[in-house]
Amino acid sequence: KADNSIVNEFNSETKITNINISNTAIRSTAFQNKKTYRNYDPSDSYLMGDFMGGSLGKNHNALLENVRINTVSIYGDDYLGGSVGFNSYETNNKQKAVVSKNSVVNMKIYGGYRLGGIIGYNVSYVPISLAKISATSTNHLTIMAVLQNSTITGSFYISGYSEAGGAVGLNYSAKITSVTVNAKRLKNNIYTHYDEAAGLVADNEFGYVEKANTNLNVKAKVFQAAGFCADNEGTIKSSIATGHVYSPKEAGGFVGSNLGTISSSKAYGNVYVSTRVKRIIKKKVKIKKKGKKTYKTKKYKRYYPVYSGNFAAYNGKQKYKNINLKGKITSSKYYGKRYLKNKKVSNRKYGAYGR
Repeated sequence: KADNSIVNEFNSETKITNINISNTAIRSTAFQNKKTYRNYDPSDSYLMGDFMGGSLGKNHNALLENVRINTVSIYGDDYLGGSVGFNSYETNNKQKAVVSKNSVVNMKIYGGYRLGGIIGYNVSYVPISLAKISATSTNHLTIMAVLQNSTITGSFYISGYSEAGGAVGLNYSAKITSVTVNAKRLKNNIYTHYDEAAGLVADNEFGYVEKANTNLNVKAKVFQAAGFCADNEGTIKSSIATGHVYSPKEAGGFVGSNLGTISSSKAYGNVYVSTRVKRIIKKKVKIKKKGKKTYKTKKYKRYYPVYSGNFAAYNGKQKYKNINLKGKITSSKYYGKRYLKNKKVSNRKYGAYGR
């Protein structure tokens, strides 16, 4: 159900350019009002609608360029985007899937998984071995799904279950370049009922991101929130996050979990976590006993936040889909502060359990 929109049309191997869309409300048939949505159970996803966007539901091996969207509201399930729900490239096709020069002004999205201010799911369907090589090499030969030269301004709000990002929900073996999110800041511009809330891209899986900026405040109800990217297994370069981050645990000013490469990037927002662990610290102290100095061990209680860092909540290594990954962060800085239950704690660039 939509007005003044080409929503849910399927653009395949063609070109759509120079479109203005305004005052669009897109809802699945199961959700005709906000009250219904508040009772949403993610396990009942069959009741809702997938692949919804302010301009297109799906953009498949095609070009969507110079699209201007003013005021859009989307109520659905998975793969929801302010402009495109699903931008995809399939192997052995000469035409890339490109979303270029899209602008979104004033938007709100209510959904389940993979929600983005511009694209819900940005994907190049290629073998995982090629995807890994492409994310780390300089030529990115297999990256054929691209979001570029696009902006988001005005009012902004996304509420979902998981994988909600300011520009893209899930970026798989795809590219994001020269994207700016400069919206009116709320206490929580992005809120997930479970995990992976991020100011620019929620999950960057073997993707490549450069020259992207975001100012959104984000919050995850259970864990993993970050000012720029919640979960990174790809490459991020020359990017900035200025929004604040709220999560019970695993919160980072720029990235949540990092198993990829990040360089020349900055985080300015504060990090707020509420889950803490208690540790008993043993310390030797001097005491006087009958004129003699002696020592005894005293125990002190100390409370520390769980996996939070001014820049990264976690920067480590692990085996992922049979590929050994190791996080690497270079030439990047943080300027925000870290808080545990609203009380300032010591700065720590990379988080660790109970530190």
